[in-house]
Amino acid sequence: MSSEVSPKLYKMIRDKVLKHSLAVQRYDGQRYRPRPLTDKEIAERLDITETQAKEIRCIAEIDLMPPDVWETAEEYKEERRRSGEA
Repeated sequence: MSSEVSPKLYKMIRDKVLKHSLAVQRYDGQRYRPRPLTDKEIAERLDITETQAKEIRCIAEIDLMPPDVWETAEEYKEERRRSGEA
């Protein structure tokens, strides 16, 4: 993490940042869900800088991915390259 975001800050507001971003999408039938917020809007709401909001969101989105995604990504790309799809 950069000097902008400490591990303590990340742990403290990670879930709040994800809740307001487009990273986690929920479809609860026809129930209305407010639009996702921009990094600037998230920052204003959580009293952090826009840079901090962006960095926390990006790291948190990566943390949401299961480890096997990283392991199989290279195989997937290589398969597509060989088949001429890429």
